[in-house]
Amino acid sequence: MESDMFEGGARTRTSPSGSVLSRYSNQDNVQHVVQVFGSEHVVKQGVLRKKSPKGVKGIKIWQIRFFVLYGNTIKYFASEDAFKANIPPKGSIQLACIEALALASDNRIHIGVNNQKKGSDFRTFYLKAESIEEAQSWFNAIQRVQEAMLASRGTVVKSPQLLNVALGFHIPGCATITLDCVGCMTGKQVKQRVTKLMVDWGLSEESSLDKDAEQRLLLTVEDDTSAYDKVWDEDDCLCDLECWEHLRSGSAYGRVSFLRWDLEINLKKRHNLAEEITKEVNQILGYRIHLESAETRNAVSFYRELTDLVSVPDRIQIPAEHTKGAWTSLKDLNSKSDIVCRCFFPVETMSLNLSCSVEETVTEFKKRVFAAYKAADTGATGKTTEDSADNYCLKVVGRAAYFIARDGDHDLRMGDYECVSNAVEGGTAIDVRLEKLEASKKAEIEPLNPLTYKDKGEREREGEPESSLLLDYAETVRAGALAVDLNDWSSICVWDIQIPVRIRVVEVCGLNLQEYPDKKFGPKGAADPSKMRLFASVGLYFGSEALCFEGEQDTSSIDFTTCAIWNEVLEFSINIADLPRESRVCITLYADVSDDQGSERDQPQTPRRQRKAVPVGWVSMHVFGFDGVMKTGLVGLNLWPEGPANPIGAIPDNITREPFCPGVVFIELEKFNVPVIFPDQDPTGKSLEQATKLAASQHKDFDDVAMNLDRIAARKATVDAANLVYQNDNDKDLIEEIVSADPLTVPNKVHRLLVWSHREQLVKSPNALPKYLLSVPWNRREAVWETHRLLKIWEKLTPEAALELLGPKFADRCVREYAVELLRSIDENDLKEYVLQLVQVVKHEPYHASPVGKFLLEKALESTTIGHFVFWHMKSEMHLPDVRERYGILLSSYLMLCGPMRSTLKSQNSAQQAFVSVAEDIKLVKGGEERLKVLRSRLHDVILPSSFSLPLNPRVVCGNLKVEKCKYMDSKKLPLWLVINNADPVGKPVYIIFKAGDDLRQDMLTLQMMRIMDKLWKRNHLDLCMNVYDCVSTGNEIGMIEVVMNAETTSGIMKGAGGVAANFREDPIANWLKDCNPTEEEYKKAVDNFTRSCAGYCVATCVLGIGDRHNDNIMLKRDGSLFHIDFGHFLGNFKSKFGFKRERARFVLTPDFAYVMGGESSPGFRQFEDLCVQAFNILRKEASLFINLFQLMISCGIPELQTAEDIGYLKESFLLDKDDDDAGMVFKTWIHESLRCKTTQINNAIHTMVH
Repeated sequence: MESDMFEGGARTRTSPSGSVLSRYSNQDNVQHVVQVFGSEHVVKQGVLRKKSPKGVKGIKIWQIRFFVLYGNTIKYFASEDAFKANIPPKGSIQLACIEALALASDNRIHIGVNNQKKGSDFRTFYLKAESIEEAQSWFNAIQRVQEAMLASRGTVVKSPQLLNVALGFHIPGCATITLDCVGCMTGKQVKQRVTKLMVDWGLSEESSLDKDAEQRLLLTVEDDTSAYDKVWDEDDCLCDLECWEHLRSGSAYGRVSFLRWDLEINLKKRHNLAEEITKEVNQILGYRIHLESAETRNAVSFYRELTDLVSVPDRIQIPAEHTKGAWTSLKDLNSKSDIVCRCFFPVETMSLNLSCSVEETVTEFKKRVFAAYKAADTGATGKTTEDSADNYCLKVVGRAAYFIARDGDHDLRMGDYECVSNAVEGGTAIDVRLEKLEASKKAEIEPLNPLTYKDKGEREREGEPESSLLLDYAETVRAGALAVDLNDWSSICVWDIQIPVRIRVVEVCGLNLQEYPDKKFGPKGAADPSKMRLFASVGLYFGSEALCFEGEQDTSSIDFTTCAIWNEVLEFSINIADLPRESRVCITLYADVSDDQGSERDQPQTPRRQRKAVPVGWVSMHVFGFDGVMKTGLVGLNLWPEGPANPIGAIPDNITREPFCPGVVFIELEKFNVPVIFPDQDPTGKSLEQATKLAASQHKDFDDVAMNLDRIAARKATVDAANLVYQNDNDKDLIEEIVSADPLTVPNKVHRLLVWSHREQLVKSPNALPKYLLSVPWNRREAVWETHRLLKIWEKLTPEAALELLGPKFADRCVREYAVELLRSIDENDLKEYVLQLVQVVKHEPYHASPVGKFLLEKALESTTIGHFVFWHMKSEMHLPDVRERYGILLSSYLMLCGPMRSTLKSQNSAQQAFVSVAEDIKLVKGGEERLKVLRSRLHDVILPSSFSLPLNPRVVCGNLKVEKCKYMDSKKLPLWLVINNADPVGKPVYIIFKAGDDLRQDMLTLQMMRIMDKLWKRNHLDLCMNVYDCVSTGNEIGMIEVVMNAETTSGIMKGAGGVAANFREDPIANWLKDCNPTEEEYKKAVDNFTRSCAGYCVATCVLGIGDRHNDNIMLKRDGSLFHIDFGHFLGNFKSKFGFKRERARFVLTPDFAYVMGGESSPGFRQFEDLCVQAFNILRKEASLFINLFQLMISCGIPELQTAEDIGYLKESFLLDKDDDDAGMVFKTWIHESLRCKTTQINNAIHTMVH
């Protein structure tokens, strides 16, 4: 069985033979056929598409051919069957004749051949693979064989002047042709060649080609992420241009066209502006995106394309000095220019580039496209179709967006659509598809409103604003996916592959244990390599849950070596057909350091928990790529250090090899000779019924009663859940208990079965959705289809409740898109409070391009305030290698689009870098006076922007520093106390504490929770005079804190009242407040402020479990408002010393606090108790919100927030098992316990004495 699946053993990546899957249909069983051909001489074989050299009726089409790289020859056959039947090949390519080899965009391979022996001219073969990975594999194989052949013959590589590249040339009013250009050709020679070609074709008059000096040659170079234009001077050789290497390597594609002199200046301005913006973005981020993976290139394209899809014109604001030259003149160019439309026909293998005028009507262009399709189809089939253009429509590729011919009595032009005008303006092509219009669809198609990409149905979607800024995520991603038809033989639907998942663990190479800190792996470390054995653990995950009942499987253990080879196949209890779209393979490499390690090669019979296993490294990988294609064959993955594997990490592979890479693990997945595709849509109607019955017959081990498979097939799309009843009252009560449980409670197996079987009754209960989703058997595809159906009819959650669905437990794409849609209705002020969590959610998304990323980018562009915090929350984590690429893609896209906001963020970033430099410099200085002198000297020399806002608050604009008032604070990390003049002449100076060396993320999270608490209280008409100051983390242990003015620490008050002894008196705080508020009315107001704020912070610190509370981090304003600072410990992590628990009270409430209120038995103290109880019960009603927000922050790396168990403190502090009356009584008990706790006063006294 193994030999059928993984021929060639552990060395498959260098094995000459390869497995080929027989042609597959939905009715056939999957079979593996080992094709033996020429023994060791077959290097690679498989299906590629080849562009016909002559074409049909003059139209070049893509033909499916079976290619074999055999020895020094590439042979291509009509089909795989022809190859097996020994039918002669259709043609061949001699590697010795290859003069140019390039890997181009759109999965293409260009091979330039000079067949001198046959007397033929230079010819370029255009091949196309089904994925970028397959194209890369073919490119590498051909290049490797060619290099080996040349090396063996001592062949001298040609100079660049003799090498060739393919350039496209757009003929106005016609199509795009391909020119094979030698590197030594000048711009003048290329222009002469093009002119002669057009004259020979009789197109010179139609093209309006002027043959005077006013015509310049324009070279446009495109790669996967961008395009730029260059005027090609007549005397410059092609190989001397900066873009030559990109064109030669195939990483970019070039096309030439003619440009009028009067537009050249505008083109240069536009090019210079693009370069300027790109440079500015890289400077702000301090990081440049590396396009090493196909997913990265796709995500960059996805977000960068949004530049052309913003439907509100003022969203992209160009600086005034560029406006006229860069944009106005280009509008004139657009009105006179044509655009290239890549037209895709109903037959997948047929496509054609056609020129389209912006003045041409949709009807006229559609007729031309249909005529081209009709000619191509007739040439390919030999049959003449009787169809007409009226039975077809044009749509934007990848979207349900159609070009409608008329708007009332008005004929719409192609240029009336924004997608066309943007493409003309950007000098890019647009992809359209000719689609057969079924009668049933005609009534459903709504017109694309001119100048917008959103169709009517999308705009009217519930909760979505009238004009959405960005493209729909799912449709956009599909546009970049493989253009394959699941009914075509050239691909396989994953749901049809009924074989178990099997993974071969081949080897781990280049093991590097020397870079581990503290010499973890060494003679004196936790594991001595000479005495340890290695084994690998592999698991399949969906989100954070294992897909198989057996969880992870271990290989055998072998002696340590820098290249450990297992070559073992692990089989899992799930079929490929049942793998969810978001499945991941997680691998952990362990070192077994047990004393009794057994023989030379032990089978994994001893459970890992009974072994002393130390994680060496880990990695995870998506089973399906971003384009929905299943990964197959041999895969090499760079390990992350430590472990165990994290199934919800942002970037599975350690591409950047940071902080270091312990080694590279090679695994081998099931191999097929055609792509295995995960469909974009679930089956519907009869297809769903048939698929469900088939799945039921295959899942003999699954509970038929629980699944109710017959009902799945029979039910309609909508259900009247009100008519459904529970089986009995006991079930109803138990289900209500299950679905109302807190978010940390996960239903057990029995409860999941009960919830699943009663799902129809729950669709009217919004809050039941999370527990239902946790009860879905995600490893059964029919259950997934059923869940997607129910999502469409489930009663909507509130936006705040929908946040839970963005956690790592809910990995399904449809569920996450559903949650994002619910967030669209949230108010901007509320959304601002959740940006911190949504930025973390981006980490949980399976791919870089995601619905959450799109939502954040859209909201950031709508609101500068949202954009500000999205930027800084992401920028603060750009030092982390596992998220740098993902955040970098989003931030660079935002900075490209945000217009003037970019310069605002640039000035903020410049100011911060200046402060960091000063903060680091003074740490090198000894002595207090000298340090202060150096600080002020450095601040005098600092060059700051003339005006800038702070990351703390974008609405406050600062001017110059008040250096004489700046100082450093006397704590370990020497934070800076900075005073900055307000840019507003009548504004007060801005005071901040700048920290370099302290992690402020925990403070930021705590203050966010307190800010949300304050909002909830005020919505319930309860004002507790909270002083929640601003705090923001802006980098790796870098950030700033707002200084609350007119305030003093309670420790400072005690020192002024007599020192240590004052902590045991009742009147110091009351006396201080009387001094600050001398009149009776002022003092009465101060006492009220004190009572309310004390109640608010007692409840907040109790609920959040804030630790390390003492009189140095409790402050009091002159108006009586009390507030807490410095939140280094939370969630019940209270401080202790030598095993002695220093903090025994639930919160800080000392006798001097009660004295201000009038004493423990006074009306004022009873008011304090009532305020506490009222505030506590308001928060208890929103306990799920706080738990969900904390859960979404688990991935941020805060030491005291690593797992769901850390959040368990919230369940206890909220008293979720009690009603309001009982909870109020308990809290009053906590009040009196805290008031009588003497250790709080002792702790305060110690701090007063020491500090």
